[in-house]
Amino acid sequence: MPDKRIIALTDVMVKPLEDQFPNDYNRHSTRVFFAIRALAQRINDEANGWLASLGLNAASYNYLITLYAAGTNYAMTQNAIRQHVHTTHASVAQMVRSLELDGLVKRTKNPDDARSMVVKLTPKGVRLMKTAAPMHHKTIEQKMKFLSKADRERLMDLLLTINRGFDAVEESARSAGRGKTHGKSLRYRGGIAEE
Repeated sequence: MPDKRIIALTDVMVKPLEDQFPNDYNRHSTRVFFAIRALAQRINDEANGWLASLGLNAASYNYLITLYAAGTNYAMTQNAIRQHVHTTHASVAQMVRSLELDGLVKRTKNPDDARSMVVKLTPKGVRLMKTAAPMHHKTIEQKMKFLSKADRERLMDLLLTINRGFDAVEESARSAGRGKTHGKSLRYRGGIAEE
């Protein structure tokens, strides 16, 4: 029997915080935020499970599908990968090294910019993605079958709206000078400051 996860905070759970911080606490915002985080973690955990039989996890799959979707040459710069998978330069370098050790990608100097690297799927990586992508997307479709096309489109619009709120708060923090600390420029990603 799968473990039961709390996906939504109940009124009983949020009431004490609402009472303690009446001017700063909005139960609806907190409940939505918690539900999104909990569901994201569940999606990640379950994807790790169904991808494991292929020797992948959700993170490695995201890198490989990004390259697989890049066109017939299956290549892009490490910086472009970083922008697609929403992570740091160090995380991309680490994952690419791991995928290279597995023989799934190959790194070469960028002929257009010697400061950057191009990452390309190897034939082994392409073969793996020809199996992994349909299986992964079939499983996603099974998980999403309870949402109509219109519901999915509305949900996507709502998620993009929430993302714009995060972007606006981060931009406001940068404009107010909170984007710099001890002379170092910080970038905010998901509310967390990164150098």
